[in-house]
Amino acid sequence: MNKHSNTYKEWFAEIDRILERSIGLGQDCLADWLSRDAYNDGLSAEEGAAICLEAQDLMNDDEISELLS
Repeated sequence: MNKHSNTYKEWFAEIDRILERSIGLGQDCLADWLSRDAYNDGLSAEEGAAICLEAQDLMNDDEISELLS
């Protein structure tokens, strides 16, 4: 069951905005990650952005939290 009031496409676009604001890159420049699973699990766009960055394996959890705050 979907826990979002927005569509997957809208949620995905919000993650792009968060990433572009935080690291200057959108998801199209990053390695694939399980975005559909995160959406279906009801994660917020902010949580999705963190999961996306974790999937890149370029920084640790504390660095990701600081970057997205």
